[in-house]
Amino acid sequence: MGTARSPRHLRGSGKTRRITRAPLKTALVQTGSARNQLLWLGLLLVATCAAYLPVLRGGFTNYDDDLYILDNHLVRNLSFENVKALFSTIIWNQYSPVAMLVMAFEFKLLGASAPALKTVSVLLHLGNTLLVFQFIRKLFNRFDYALITAALFALNTLQVESVAWFSASLKVGAYAFFTLASLLAYVSFLKSRTPVWFGLSLLLFLLSCLCKEQAIALPVTLLAIDYLYGRRLRDHVVLLEKVPFFIISIIFAAVTLSLTGRMQHQQMVFYYTPVERLVFACLALVTYLVKLILPLNLSAFYTYPLKESIPGYYYWTPPIVILLLAALYVSWKRQQRLIVFGIAFFLINLFLTLFSQILAVRDTMMADRYVYLPAVGYFFIVAYAVVELMKKKPHLRTTIWTGLAIYGSLVGFLTWQRAHVWENSITLFTDVIAKGQLEEGKYNPFLELAYNNRGVARKRSGDRAGALADFNQAITLNPSDPSPWLNRADLHFDAGEFDAAMPDYNKALEVDPKKAKAYANRGASYGAQNKFDLAQRDLNRAIELDPTLADAFGNRALLYYNTKRFDEELADIDRYLRLRPEDAEMMNMRALALIDLNRLPEAESEFDRAIQISRSSGAFYLNRSHLYQRTGRKTQALDDAQRAQSLGVKVDPQYLNSLR
Repeated sequence: MGTARSPRHLRGSGKTRRITRAPLKTALVQTGSARNQLLWLGLLLVATCAAYLPVLRGGFTNYDDDLYILDNHLVRNLSFENVKALFSTIIWNQYSPVAMLVMAFEFKLLGASAPALKTVSVLLHLGNTLLVFQFIRKLFNRFDYALITAALFALNTLQVESVAWFSASLKVGAYAFFTLASLLAYVSFLKSRTPVWFGLSLLLFLLSCLCKEQAIALPVTLLAIDYLYGRRLRDHVVLLEKVPFFIISIIFAAVTLSLTGRMQHQQMVFYYTPVERLVFACLALVTYLVKLILPLNLSAFYTYPLKESIPGYYYWTPPIVILLLAALYVSWKRQQRLIVFGIAFFLINLFLTLFSQILAVRDTMMADRYVYLPAVGYFFIVAYAVVELMKKKPHLRTTIWTGLAIYGSLVGFLTWQRAHVWENSITLFTDVIAKGQLEEGKYNPFLELAYNNRGVARKRSGDRAGALADFNQAITLNPSDPSPWLNRADLHFDAGEFDAAMPDYNKALEVDPKKAKAYANRGASYGAQNKFDLAQRDLNRAIELDPTLADAFGNRALLYYNTKRFDEELADIDRYLRLRPEDAEMMNMRALALIDLNRLPEAESEFDRAIQISRSSGAFYLNRSHLYQRTGRKTQALDDAQRAQSLGVKVDPQYLNSLR
């Protein structure tokens, strides 16, 4: 017989060894067959399309759409040189070259068609909804979590601003798309350990940072995913993985901080104390928590309170934030990883906007678009709570799903309603003004922008009286902003009221001596009064201040025409057309300048280009008719003259008879 062997024991120091936990494993919850799951997802996408349908009927607004897109020659004129400029230029205190490049491609393909471009915005939101669904499903391997989270994300009314407002969709929608795709790739990397997924996640993160500064929070979000999956956050492998992400994040954080001082109202930073700004940040956070469930009384412009009358309830919000942080701590101590992940995702991705609120006062105290992506974490917690309730109360499962459907329908209806507000600048700012009014006898100075922008929109719609009233109110609320002075001056100028326009132009330049547009428009006013020396002085100054101001070149070209300086006129027209190459009116003016220089073949080609772009402009046909008549082509001259007449242009009968 052999000797009995005693059981083997591990030898060591006697200390227990901590073992890294395996990734979180949960069974894939099936809500019916795979076909039924696709049906549920399809119904969600259809419901989302229905809720956002009014967006497709909306137009552009003068709330940054003109600055970032319509008047941005780098976006409107796609070229290799402009692409290089996008990556080397800070545009209106924002560095978002990839978002701008995507917009430039959209403009190249679709033109300035608001319905077409808004369709892309809605499609982008649908794409983000699918990414949210796939991210949550892959993260937890659960269909129910994914469906509920994606549905709340897709239909919530706070998301309307990020979809209907073109400037927001341009940056927020794009950054969210790349961030979600990066997170999805990272989860795939954790599950497969395939380096390609890691590299793809890093690339997508870089693209996200090149769309919007909020993307810099992603490396911390990756750590939240590591925590969820039980990885040791102090493990050298885990930390080394994050090094390239944090390097990119730090670079873009430095860029953001360098712009913060320039992009905010510095006088307001001193107007409110640091404690008050901290309270505002807490109020914003608590308000988001409420409005994400009850999306009521939304506004595109949440104004600050007057310093002397900050409501008392504002000061109750910091304790609520402390309670939220306490809940995060308790959940962490109890190893409730799903709850910790949801809260952390929400706070991490919202932190930058709240922190910048403390550093410097923004135009608005909060904004719906700031929670477009952070809402995913919030809605996941809701989904988790609902599923847990169904587990504990299985007999109420049908009732709970029915309640979710009813809630989703109500929120979808509110989203449909809210989308109508973004139809145009007048509807948008009328809503802002209505919701920003203070009690009787008090004026809200922070509504100045809303009155000014509504005035601009009313002016464009032909409502001169309404525009004048809005500009007057904007000046009353904030006389230190040059914009309403300038816009009221332009209103008088358009009506030929030069005596009324000039004091307002002077005041705009007194408030802001570097306002290039004010110089350009005052120069045009001088030119209309035949004060050519004063006009040229102002126009030269405008171009010196802003070499991309197309209207300054257009006005100076007209000045050169009136003073018979045709070579200089042509040079300025060419500069204008480099900034706005699709402007048919300026092509027509260029053709006339070429005629004055006796360059008739070139003039004919320019008329052809103008007519090709704008076939309904009778003046172009009449001008080309005169060119044909001058070069002895009476038949073509007659055809163009008759075409001009059919388009409503008055043509001298004697001229017509001379061509027959």
